[in-house]
Amino acid sequence: MIDAHAHLYLPELADDLDSVIERFRSAGGTHIINSATDPSSICEVISQAHTHPEILPTAGLHPELLVPGCDLYCRGIDEVWIETHLGQLRRTLSKYPQIVGVGECGLDYYWVKHERISERERLFELQRKLFAGCIELAAEFDLPLVIHCRDEHGDKQAEADALKLLVESNGGCVKGFFHSYTGSRSYLDDILGLGFFVSFNGIVTYKNADNVRDLLDAVPLERLLLETDAPFLVPNSLRAQGVKVCESVFITETAEFVAKRKGVPVTRLWKQMHENACEVFGVGG
Repeated sequence: MIDAHAHLYLPELADDLDSVIERFRSAGGTHIINSATDPSSICEVISQAHTHPEILPTAGLHPELLVPGCDLYCRGIDEVWIETHLGQLRRTLSKYPQIVGVGECGLDYYWVKHERISERERLFELQRKLFAGCIELAAEFDLPLVIHCRDEHGDKQAEADALKLLVESNGGCVKGFFHSYTGSRSYLDDILGLGFFVSFNGIVTYKNADNVRDLLDAVPLERLLLETDAPFLVPNSLRAQGVKVCESVFITETAEFVAKRKGVPVTRLWKQMHENACEVFGVGG
């Protein structure tokens, strides 16, 4: 059982990490993909991987670093900052071969549009430059991308731009997965056509997430990953009980829901998810 995407360095989980890992292991868990989003969390995922063999780190630069009002926002980012930190990320990837992916990275137009931020085209341009640099690093180090791609409901600009960058960069040879996918059915076919995997989490269990369940239905088991995005997105059954913090063991709730939706035994689902995660990250066997 592999959780394809979590953020174990955030205090909601890091403060009790040993117990979080033990609960996951007791439920049959083997690995958690721990995705960094900024320079400080890159250091943290590497450190956590040193002390917990179940943790597999990825290192990336998240698009929300460029969005005022977001928790990750870093004031003053420009082309020089991007080049400097992409260079720093390249050195990190060279130094730490235990890093299994590049990300979390991608495009987030949702918050820029939702908050009606001025100079949004400039922010979109910088996001694309940052993502393009991460794509190049993934190709250089032969690592999968962990892709965040989000736009306002019904708007497809972020997906269109992301796919354009993926095709243009290295001839579309990079691979990876779109995490927490809530995008459009039309672009889902393009994503799968490029050889990417698609990951779902507790959102599929939410009452108002019919659109996400429709997307899940369209993804073949052989191209599917499951994640928690812990500490976020508690599955609905647990959220109804008042649980506020998601952790990796909760992936069992999502897996049961997905198995029922797909009409397969949960044991078969987990076997396929394990094979898929091994193919993406080159781990296990």
